[in-house]
Amino acid sequence: MRSDVLRRATWTAVLLAVVTVSGCFAGQADGGRSARDRQSSPSAAAPAEPLTVDRLASLTLMEGELPGLGQGGASVREEQPSDRQRVFPPLSEPACQPLVDVRLGQDADAVVQQDFNWRSRPVGGSTIAAYRSTEEARAAFARLEKAVGVCRSYQGEGWSGTFWATVGTKRPPRVGDEAVRFRETIPLDAEMFPTPPGTTPKWKKKDDYTVVRTGRIIAAFHDLGKDFPESLIATQIHRLRTGQKR
Repeated sequence: MRSDVLRRATWTAVLLAVVTVSGCFAGQADGGRSARDRQSSPSAAAPAEPLTVDRLASLTLMEGELPGLGQGGASVREEQPSDRQRVFPPLSEPACQPLVDVRLGQDADAVVQQDFNWRSRPVGGSTIAAYRSTEEARAAFARLEKAVGVCRSYQGEGWSGTFWATVGTKRPPRVGDEAVRFRETIPLDAEMFPTPPGTTPKWKKKDDYTVVRTGRIIAAFHDLGKDFPESLIATQIHRLRTGQKR
């Protein structure tokens, strides 16, 4: 009887020792996995620095990087949310609306605009819009990309009245995470006297847009009658890509 008690006590001690050791190993293994999971978890990553208008303005192109500037240089304007509120009625074709909204950063968190006063050609410009996350920027760009694919003409309202615009796609540069390029052609006389598509007005205004997404920033470059210089686009996008990671 006594030997049975001793055997049971011995086996109990052995089992407790095995359970205790196994528990320690399991806890260490779980702890190791948890640490790795915490290191790789997005929630544990350092939050991205907010991209304010001041931050965006500091990332714009500098006059020394812009050969051929005339009087006025390359001024930067900080856009407040009230400045981006839609002033005119929506476009006649809802599918075309993102062409305007996205290139102006309608739903962005922070926006700056830069004007380029060239000596030898009309004024160009850029709109740099920062979103709260890469996912929001990607969704906005997807809306623009879809509009570029389906929109061919629309009627809109401007400071001079009603106008018609036709839209054509162009080959985008290979820069940033994704890019599109398109041209809007607006008959100048249609700003005073509306002219339906298909007619041949005497004068036309051709606006060329190159829109690029890099991370959570969308930059829209604009020039009249010609594509914005790709070397300057590449310089600006590189600065925006590296600047938003600090």
